[in-house]
Amino acid sequence: TPSSQVEATDEDAALAAQGDALPDDVKTPEPATPASPSTGFKKQRIITQEDIEERARLNKGRKRYLSVDEDWESFEATVSHPITYLKRSVLYKESVQKAKEVNELIGDVEITSDNTNKGSEKNAAKWTPTSRIDSKGYGTYYRAIEGTAFHSLKVVGEVESNILATLAVLCELDMYKEWFPMCWQSEEQGRVGDLHRWSTFTVSCPWPVASRQVFIGGFGCDCVYQKKIVIVAKSIDPAKDFVPIECHIPAPNSKCVTATLTCGGFVLEPLQGGRTKVSFVMNIDPKLKVAPTSLINWFSGKLIWVLLKNLGSAVVKSEKKGSPYIARREEQKELYEYFRRRALQVLPADHL
Repeated sequence: TPSSQVEATDEDAALAAQGDALPDDVKTPEPATPASPSTGFKKQRIITQEDIEERARLNKGRKRYLSVDEDWESFEATVSHPITYLKRSVLYKESVQKAKEVNELIGDVEITSDNTNKGSEKNAAKWTPTSRIDSKGYGTYYRAIEGTAFHSLKVVGEVESNILATLAVLCELDMYKEWFPMCWQSEEQGRVGDLHRWSTFTVSCPWPVASRQVFIGGFGCDCVYQKKIVIVAKSIDPAKDFVPIECHIPAPNSKCVTATLTCGGFVLEPLQGGRTKVSFVMNIDPKLKVAPTSLINWFSGKLIWVLLKNLGSAVVKSEKKGSPYIARREEQKELYEYFRRRALQVLPADHL
């Protein structure tokens, strides 16, 4: 039976003994490596041969892409079976995995009549409401994943801004610390193209629990023909997962405990009148020996609801003159113009 108090891990106790608790008046420490003041992510540097050799050493034994020679040998072996060759290709495997993660997230958002998640293959457990649920299904939910240390949290609601403005705030990863609950450090670590990005987030926790940090890889999925935009994110373990050379691998923070996130993220849906339905799902192992019911109820029923309120306020502020979000959109005109064109192709004018 969970205790009424938080039971910290040995790692939490060790950190607390060091006297490294974050003062109440300190919100965001100076980052170890300064980011670009305008874009928020590290400026692109010239990749040297030494960089390539070092990353090859780090990636040894991890999931990796086929080399040109290996891919050609695969082609020669299956030249008479093009479908087999296609299914063996890295692009196919990556696409299938990403499609699976998108469907899983959408399935976790969509609730059936018996309150089970519709599309997730990993867990068919019921979502338990932790707040009043209205006729639209808006509210907060919790789900325990039996046999694991993971806890699932979900919030569904609306923001009074259109989907493009909402997406613009969610795209700026280094600015999550301005609105995401309890987040005091957020930094983009790199990107491949515009829609695949890596980042580090650190959130504070009640004493004596140390701050939790996550290194996340994520991507955006253009599902506008389904009238959805999906943003999927999950933890990256540099010791096991392939990390592209464009991405900086952050050094472990000795003052934080590394938490683990499985497939989660945001699902955005445009509504009439220029509003947006926002669903957020987080599947997290917080690395606690015991996660008391009182803490779970507080976090899932109250704190996560604040996320939606904070996001709505951030979107409104992002449209005001002098907002840093406006400067970001100017710096990335091609990306935001792409978003606008795609939305205009399928959405009615009163949804934008």
